[in-house]
Formats: sequence, structure tokens, C-alpha cells
Amino acid sequence: MKTIEPTRELIPLKLIEPWARNPRGGELREMESFTEQLRMEGIREDVHVFRDAQGVLRLMQGHRRREAAGRLGLEALWAKVWPFDESEAFLHLITMQQGADPFDARELAKASRTAMEMGIEKERLIGVMHRSAETVQLYLDLGTLPHRVQEAVYRGKLALGTAGLMRQLSKEQMELAMDGVLNNPITQEAMTEGQARVYIENQFLKPERWRREWEVLCLKVKRKLVAGGMDGGLVDVVQWEDREQFVMSEALPQSAYALCEEHIEDGLLVKPGEPMTWGALALSLGVPWHVAPAMARTEKHVLVVKVSAVKDADSTSAEKVLRGRGKNPAPAPTPTPARSEGGGEGDGGGEVDGGGEGDGVGGGGLKVSESHGLPVSESAFDEVRWRKVHGALMLKPEAAMQNALWEALMGTQWEALVEILPSESYASLMGELNRDGVKRKGLRWCLLACVALALCAEDEEGLSVVEGALGTAG
Repeated sequence: MKTIEPTRELIPLKLIEPWARNPRGGELREMESFTEQLRMEGIREDVHVFRDAQGVLRLMQGHRRREAAGRLGLEALWAKVWPFDESEAFLHLITMQQGADPFDARELAKASRTAMEMGIEKERLIGVMHRSAETVQLYLDLGTLPHRVQEAVYRGKLALGTAGLMRQLSKEQMELAMDGVLNNPITQEAMTEGQARVYIENQFLKPERWRREWEVLCLKVKRKLVAGGMDGGLVDVVQWEDREQFVMSEALPQSAYALCEEHIEDGLLVKPGEPMTWGALALSLGVPWHVAPAMARTEKHVLVVKVSAVKDADSTSAEKVLRGRGKNPAPAPTPTPARSEGGGEGDGGGEVDGGGEGDGVGGGGLKVSESHGLPVSESAFDEVRWRKVHGALMLKPEAAMQNALWEALMGTQWEALVEILPSESYASLMGELNRDGVKRKGLRWCLLACVALALCAEDEEGLSVVEGALGTAG
């Protein structure tokens, strides 16, 4: 292929016209200092021009030099005259602008749109820009995004790839995403590119993907239950947009596969020695099962029943429940203290009730000895309120790391420990904590309170996990 070379000519300044196609042509930056520099050093580099279809010399590169020459009173400039048509001149301009003073993101985005307006094939543009096809497409799409997003990219506050992710968001979601990316709610600083991508993915893209999946999955689960013999009228599908309200309600949703307590208050009785799941109990009373989105993504759905609905279905006596199942009523034994409602086997039962069989949290978490428990009566403990917080944390797990939440409760923890710890030990521990001047100490203080409680309860299993992770074991 023959190499195209320009001719060098001294051209009167009045014959050289600016070129509107140049992405940088209209922005003459720092002209005062630049003109003074050329006054001292002279214009050492030629400008680049080409003749358009009307024969006018258009300035490809050198708009600031042309302006400075006019300010300095020069009548002509040395120029390299290229034998290009307008499209060839534009592509050559982009090639030349890869050197010491390359186009920035704003200029590359403008260049990409201009090339498309000129009818230049995208493949040719990709070649001269030395960018991937995906990046060039991002430059093209950038102009369609809100002005706030564009400005953040141009000023270097938002990576081009992160802006590309935002193409999948609605305008309202983009505004929320920009608020979080430019002002991290935890650090109060702008997020890095990696943090921003994870944030947008977790807060916006994944939930939307899960919503679409749920529209298909919930119907499959219902069909499966009906095919297994359940009455379709007793299978209720919780819509995706209603999932948070469902969890936060006072109905106390329980896994359909979890074993119900032997005694539920005074009005509902499960026959001792014959365990029954909440699901079986609900069906025996005509109470529906609810197919709900799982709050954690280890399982995609859960099958739950509402405890309140089960209680309402049998509000008279335990005898009605047993007779409804074709059994003879047995004398009601003395109610036993309530224990944590365990998750049974089946489709994601542990996602709702948060526990396995036995005492404790999560079927194997911290075990608190009854002899060291706080003296709180059943009427003083608001379980419904606790479940609402639990449901919210399951839906928004990232909230658990916010320092403000922990600081709000750390005082309550240590005040409660006054009644448990020996007075000398408590005073000593508070002395250590009062010397803790590090910011964001809420989570740390709450963990230390749990460690103190575990020491009182002689919970060696739990302590060994913490000490092993911190390297203090032994």
C-alpha cells in the first residue's frame, strides 16, 4: 500500500479555517499561558490541514497554535497539507491524537459519535482508536446517559466501565447508584471502580435478575406442589415486590417443614409424642402455604406458613385441632418455656426461621447457658420486633456492617453486663474500652461484649472460633 505523505507549505493565517469535526476544536485551553510560551519559544510544530469538498483549508490539528499566532500578530503558519477527504482526515486526526496529548474520555466519546454521523464504519473506528469494540460502544452510549453520569466520567470520578453497567438501570436507579458511588455510605468517600461495580451489581442488577427469575420459578413451584396433591387454593405465591412486607409483617412466617412447638399458647395444641410440621398443621386447618422468595440466595425460594393464620384457624381449643385430624384429644400438659423455632428439612426452611433444631441461633451458633441468661420475662421481650429486624437484615445483609447500627446498641450491651460480670472485672474492661480512640468502634465493642458474655457462659466452643480467627488461642 502506498504511503500517503503531506506537503509542507507556508499558508496565510486567514486561509486556514477551524474544523468543527475536531473533538477538541472548540475548547482552547489555557490560551494566555500558551500564547506567552509561544512568544518566548516560537511556533516549532506545523499545523495539519486538508482541503474539504469546497477547496477550503480545514484545520485538522493545531487550533490553539492558530489562535496564538493570531494573538501574536503572525500572518502565516507552516502547515502540513494532507490529500484526504473528510472521513480520511477524521480517522487520521484520531491516529495523530494518540501521542503526548491524547484525547480524554469526553473527546473520545464525541469523536465516536461524530464518526458514526459521518458514516464511518465502526470497525475502521475501532482500528484507529486502538480500543476494543466494547469500549468504543461505551463511548457511543455515553452520550445517551444522564448528564450527571457523563460529567462524572469526564472528570475522572466514574470509570467508563462503571458507566457502562449503568446502561442497564432506569433513570431513577442511575440517580441512586450515582449517590452511592460518589459518596460511599460507609466511608463517605467516592468508591473505587471495583467497589462501584460490586455495589451496582448487588444493589440493582442482581435484584432485577432475581425478580425476573422469580416470575418463572414461583409458577413452577406452585405447579409442583399441586402435582404432588396439594389443593391449588391453598398455595399462595408472594409477589416479588411484596416480599419485604411479607417478611416484616407480624404474621411470623415459619418454614412449612419446621416442626411446630408442642404447645402454642393455650389455644393450640399439638399432640405430645407425635411431632407435626407447620405445613402439615396448616393444611389440616385449611391454612395456605406461601411460596415466597428466599431472603438469602443460597436457596431461591422458601415454603412458609403464617403462624398467626394457624392460630386464628383454631382459636377455640386444642380439642378441635386433634379432632380435626381424626384423633382423640389428650389432656393438655403444662406448657413448656418457648424455645427458638427451628428450621426443618426441605426447600430452604432455614432461610426463614433462621435456626435448626435445639437451642441457639442457626442450628450451631452461639449457645447461651440458661443460668447466665438475662432475667427478661416473656412479656418484656418483643419477638415480633426482633423478627422484623432479622428480616430486614436478611434482605439487606450489607447493612450489618454499618458502624452506626452497632454504636446505637453497644451501650445497652455493656450496661446489661454490669449485672453479670464481677464488679472489678467490669471496671477493668471499661478502662480498656475508654482508651479506644479509634473511629468506627461500634462493631468491635459489640463483639467484645459477646466475648465477655461467652466467658461468663463458659462457651469454649464459641470462644475458640473467635480466638482462632484473631490468633489469640492458647
